[in-house]
Formats: sequence, structure tokens, C-alpha cells
Amino acid sequence: RAIAMGTRAATASALATWTAAEAAAALHAGECSARELLKAATAAMGRTRQLNAFVGGVLSTAAADADASDERRDTSRGDDARSMPDAGSMLDGVPIAVKDNFCVRGAPTTAGSRMLRGYEPPLESTVTSRLRAAGAVIVGKCNMDEFGMGSANVNSASGACINPWVARSARRAPGPDGSVDRSVDRSIDDDRRLGPRSAGGSSGGSACAVASGAAILAVGSDTGGSVRLPAAYCGVVGMKPSYGSVSRWGLVPYCSSLDTPGFLARSVSDAAVAMHVTHGLDPLDSTTTRVDRDKLGRWIDANDDVQKFSTRAESGAGSSGGPPRRRTGRSPFVRSKVGMPLAGWRVGVPVQYDVAECSAEVRAAWSETCGLLERLGAAVTRTSLPSTAAALAAYYVLAPAEAASNLARYDGVRYGAREAAGHGGGYGTTRNGESGRRGFKPGGVNFHESAAFARSRGFGPEVQRRVLVGTYVLGTDVTARYFDRAQRVRRAVAAEFARVFSGGGGGGAGAIGQAVTPVPVQVAGRANVRGRPRAPQAPRREARRGAPRAVGGSHDRFRRHDALPGKVESSVADEQAERPAL
Repeated sequence: RAIAMGTRAATASALATWTAAEAAAALHAGECSARELLKAATAAMGRTRQLNAFVGGVLSTAAADADASDERRDTSRGDDARSMPDAGSMLDGVPIAVKDNFCVRGAPTTAGSRMLRGYEPPLESTVTSRLRAAGAVIVGKCNMDEFGMGSANVNSASGACINPWVARSARRAPGPDGSVDRSVDRSIDDDRRLGPRSAGGSSGGSACAVASGAAILAVGSDTGGSVRLPAAYCGVVGMKPSYGSVSRWGLVPYCSSLDTPGFLARSVSDAAVAMHVTHGLDPLDSTTTRVDRDKLGRWIDANDDVQKFSTRAESGAGSSGGPPRRRTGRSPFVRSKVGMPLAGWRVGVPVQYDVAECSAEVRAAWSETCGLLERLGAAVTRTSLPSTAAALAAYYVLAPAEAASNLARYDGVRYGAREAAGHGGGYGTTRNGESGRRGFKPGGVNFHESAAFARSRGFGPEVQRRVLVGTYVLGTDVTARYFDRAQRVRRAVAAEFARVFSGGGGGGAGAIGQAVTPVPVQVAGRANVRGRPRAPQAPRREARRGAPRAVGGSHDRFRRHDALPGKVESSVADEQAERPAL
């Protein structure tokens, strides 16, 4: 650790290494205060301003929330020194960043769009309200792709978000012949010449905030990988809960049937604690489902990081004169054994996911991860998801279609700042002599012309493209050809995952092991960062045909069929025959 946890001062360098469990332990032991953590987060935000991870500065409510957290902690110490906080209060006083498409009282919510510039919502999202109820201190709103449409966080009205990891050349020892390998230095120089690397999207700002040390935990949203991709690019933990586990109330919609709040953290236990605090039924969101809160709570109690937090809290309570109170709870991993924590688990590796576009570097990391899972006791098995090839095409029909419907409200009258339409004014201003009325000037353009003008000025190029695609596929004469077929593909994909998780077909598994992205983190070129599209490139022949890569090429993990029990022997032709007619 850069700074020992026993010191009183919480600096920005210490904040960059702490998990939520470690910060909570320091807070409950009296080694630092929530106000000091907030100051450290503010200093980190200023130090990393060039990364463009945040939209605006520190929220006006952050200082009051930090002071309230310190006051609660002082009161609890005075009332009962033996009381030990539960897992939910691990977030009490911890600085958290929130993606800019979650409505937060007292702060603008722009969803990365010029259309919503200056908009302050009259409501609070369920996710942020439950985090605040647990004592979390929301420090700021994070940059994102406009309305969540993008995978590199370059489609934002606030500019691109930059990956905090920068390659640095290291001092290398000379070889036996006295020469020094300079190939890595040349690679680093090439990266610097090409420009910064992408933070991933659309939750790139949230991932960048955690990776750069400006926040211990961050909230994002995932529609088609918008939490998992930036987490992989920035080297943090990204968690996308199952749809309906966490309420979408107060989340600016993109694709309502796919949007899911998610979390970015430095450890799995931190993401689990955030999930435990926020998930469950919500009367404001009819899509939420009942969840077993006790099961997740038992896992949190048995987690090593949380046990350290509990041990420190207990030792602090014992030093105050009262006997420490120990947690009791049984680990949910009843099949595990010493040295093999994943014993009894089956991890399925879909053969269709080893696509032709998968780079050698990603394929090697994927194979190494599968080997690690086996060494920890898990059984890695081959499985088949034959509708994978059609899933991406279905997504790019369903998501734009729902986006075209959801974004219809942004017309410069009901939602959307009128200054984007060239009429001046903004939210809360007076129009036509009446406060708050969003009417049109006498003798002005008609509604359709004004709405078109507002959308062309308020929406970015990527949003305009997806709205046009969605409007087309929802046309009455092509709906059956595109939208209805895409819905059938989605049902087929869901059925295949259910079959694998239930153990059907001989290739059942309790988890799926896959690469988040087929290529390493990409360099965000100068043209891409500034928002100008790159020159189109001809797609690869295999990608145009949509044929998956035959398993067993250059990847050692998939070439050794005997190393994967329960393997599914299938060629590309077999997969095509197995794929259902859609």
C-alpha cells in the first residue's frame, strides 16, 4: 500500500488502492473520516481532470452527506461500542461516482447529450437513493457515450473519456550478449504517437473514475456490454446483474428491455455489497423481480475481504471495553474444499465464441484463465450456443428500435433544451410570457420543423444513426422482416443459455467463461476522439459471412480436446445445421 491504513490522513494515493471494505474498516476504526475521504476523492478528480472521467465537479450534496456519515459513526460509538456494522454499512462514508444517465437530486443529468444540457430531474433514481440510504457519498457524475450508444466513450457531448492506464518504458537488464531489447520501447512510442487508448463504453467514465483512484466504487448501466467492456479495458471489476434484479427507475432509457444498472469496483466483494444494497423489488419499476437477499448476504459474510473488515471492526469494539461480537454465517460454497475454492463448479466455454476476429493476445489470456479455473478446482467443459452468430444482428435491430421509441420525447418541447433548436432559453426559463411553458413563438416554424431542428442540433451523429435505423425497422411494411425476426432470435438465445445452465444436452455448466472483447484495448485515434468518424474499412470475409471460427486453430486451450471433459464435437457445418430456423 502507498500509505498504511493505520495513518490518520486519507490521501489521494491511498484512496487509489483501497477497496470499499478497507475504507469502511478505516472509517469504523477511527483512522480516517468520511470528510477526509471526500477531500481525497476531490483531489484525485482534479489530478486526473485530463482523463475527462467526470461531467462537472463535486456534487453540492457530497459534503453534507460526508458530515452526516461521520456524525452517525460518532453517535454509534457513543451509544454502543460493541455494535458492529453490517455489510450494508460498508458503504457508509465511501465516495461513489454515478454515471450521468442516473437521475440524482441537486445535480444535472445530461446522459452525455447536448439535448439534455442543464436538465435537473425532479426525482431520484432508485439505485442512488438506496445507496444514499446505506450512507454512500455520491461525489460526482461520470462521462458516458450519448444515451449509452457506443463502446468507446467517444460519442459524448462532453468529449471523449481517456483510459487512465498509460504504458511506461521500464529499465531492462541487458541480455547475455550485452544487448537490450528495445522492441517494447518502440511499441510504447508507437502508442504515444497514435494517441490515448479508449476507456471503453458506454460507462467509460465510471470505469475510469475507479481505475484512476477518484472513486472507490462507481455505478454504470449495461445494455449490450456497457459495464463489462470498460471494466475490461480499465482493469477493474464490472458486474451486470440479471435483468430485473436492480430497479431501472430514474435511469434515462436507451433500450428498456435490455437496460440494466451495474457496478464497477476494485474487488468482487465491493460489487457484491453494492448489489446487496440496491437489488430487490421496487414498486416504481414493474420489471423488478424477487431476489434471495439472504443468499447474497451469506456470500458477503463469508468473503475474505469482508471478513477482514469485520475483524478490524471487532478489534476496534473490543478496545472500547466491550466484548467483540462475531458474525455467524455459513459459506454458500458448501462443495468447496481447502485449496480448491471452485471445487464442484462447471464452467462452460462456448465453442462459437472463439471467433475469427479474436486476437492471439486475447485468446492466450482466455486460455490462461481457463487453466486457472481448473487449478482452483472447477471443471472446464466445452458447450454450444449455436444462435450466437445471429445475436449481434438481433441486438442492432432491437436496440435502435426501442431507442427510436424512447427518444421520441426529446423534441425541444417536452424534453430537450430549446437552445439546441436555436430558439434560446433553457430549462426553467420563461417562454411566451408564461413561466415554464415551452410553446413556440407566434409566427414561428411548425412543430415538425422545430422538432427536426432540435434533434439535428441536440443529438450526436451516432444517436441520429440509431434513431433512423430504429424508425426504419419499425415501419409497418418491414416490421415482420426485421423486428419480429430479431425477437425470435432473442428468445432462441435465452433458451440456449437456459439449456446450458440447466445441464441439458450434456454440456451443462454453472457459469460461462468467455472473453469480454475479441481484441485488446484500442487506441482512440485523434479523429475518433474529436467525434469525427473514421474512414470505413472493408470487413473481413469471415465476418461478412458470419461464420464462427472453427475451434482448435492456434489456441492451445481449444486444440486440446481431451483436456475439456464433456466436450461438444461440432464443426462449422454442424453448427449451421444445429442452429434453429428463425
